[in-house]
Amino acid sequence: MQENIKLKQIYEAIKTNNVQFFGSIPTLKTKEKEKEKEKEKEKEKEKENFLHFAFKQNSSKEIIELLISKGVDINSKNKWNETPLNIALQNKNPKEIIELLIEKGVDINSKNQWNEIPLHIALKNKNPKEIIELLISERCADINSKNQWNEIPLHIALKNKYPKEIIELLIEKGSDINSKNQWNEIPLHIALKNKNSNEIIELLIEKGSDLNLKNKWNESSLHIALRNKYSKEIIELLISKRF
Repeated sequence: MQENIKLKQIYEAIKTNNVQFFGSIPTLKTKEKEKEKEKEKEKEKEKENFLHFAFKQNSSKEIIELLISKGVDINSKNKWNETPLNIALQNKNPKEIIELLIEKGVDINSKNQWNEIPLHIALKNKNPKEIIELLISERCADINSKNQWNEIPLHIALKNKYPKEIIELLIEKGSDINSKNQWNEIPLHIALKNKNSNEIIELLIEKGSDLNLKNKWNESSLHIALRNKYSKEIIELLISKRF
C-alpha cells in the first residue's frame, strides 16, 4: 500500500490533521527520499521535510508524534539551515509541541543560516514567556551564543521588551551583561534604546553593566537615556554609578 501513497496525500493529511491516514504507513523514510528526488527533478531547493511542513500548518501534537514515530528526521535542515524546531518557534507552536521536540532529542543549539539558535528565534518571534523559560531551562541552551549580528539572546529579549522575570533568568543562567553586538551595543544600550521599563534598567545596572562603554556612534548609556527622555531617577542613577 505504501508504494501507492502519493506525496500530495501525505501533505493533505498533515494539513487536515488526519491521524487515521498514517495508521497503515509503517515508515515515512522512503517517502522522504522520494520527495528529495522529486525536488531535485523540479530544481526545488528548500529541502523541507514533513515536519517543517507540519509546523508551518500548526499541526496537532498527535500528527507531530506520528511523523516522528514514522521516521521523519527531527533535526533535518532546510536550505536556510532551519530545523523543524526553528519553524515551530517561528510559527509560535504551543508549549506541548516544543516540549515534545525536546523530549525526542532535538538539537537545542542548532544554528541556522544567520547563526541563530532556537532561543534567538523564540525571542525574535515574541514567543510567550513559558516557551522562553522552557528553552532556557532545558538541556542547556547556549545562553551566550551570537548570531550573525553578534547579538546574544539577552540583546534580543531586551529589543522585544520581555518581562523582568525573563531578563533575570537570562542573566542568572550566565548571560554576558557587557556583550557587544556588531554596533558595539551592550544589553543596557539596547534596553535604553527600546525604552524598557525603569526596573529593567535598574536590574541591568545592578548586575554590572559597564556604564562607560560606548556604542558605534560614540554614545554611552547616559547619552541614550537622555535621548529617550528617561526619568530623573534613571538619569541620576546612571550618573552616580558611572564613576
